[in-house]
Amino acid sequence: MLLAIATGEIYWAKKSGEKVQRESREILRELQLAKEEGEKLLQAIGRSTEKAVTEITEVIEKARLIAQEKREEARGEKEEEEKQKEIDFVPDEKQLLVYRLADGGLGVEEIARRMSMGKGEVELILNLRRGRKL
Repeated sequence: MLLAIATGEIYWAKKSGEKVQRESREILRELQLAKEEGEKLLQAIGRSTEKAVTEITEVIEKARLIAQEKREEARGEKEEEEKQKEIDFVPDEKQLLVYRLADGGLGVEEIARRMSMGKGEVELILNLRRGRKL
């Protein structure tokens, strides 16, 4: 009788072990499928992330180029204004006479005496001329 009971228990233990093995294999298959799906999702996320980074990089580069163009435009406009100021400068008769006397070889003191002007004023007129290259 004990032998029968032991044999029965062995039989049921064996059956139970086989069932556990089948269930374990099924769980293992499900885990493998879940792993594969997870890897696919990670790959898709990686591709999306790379695409987003590329798009952001392109937007930043476009913004940088636009900013550079605006700076260059502003610089060009400022240079144009400066050129226009130079063009707009027209010396008056007094300044022209100071230029002619200086071109004739007279010094600042002699020009100031002949024109009844201060030396500083003559120097200023001549320095402005040099600055504008008239």
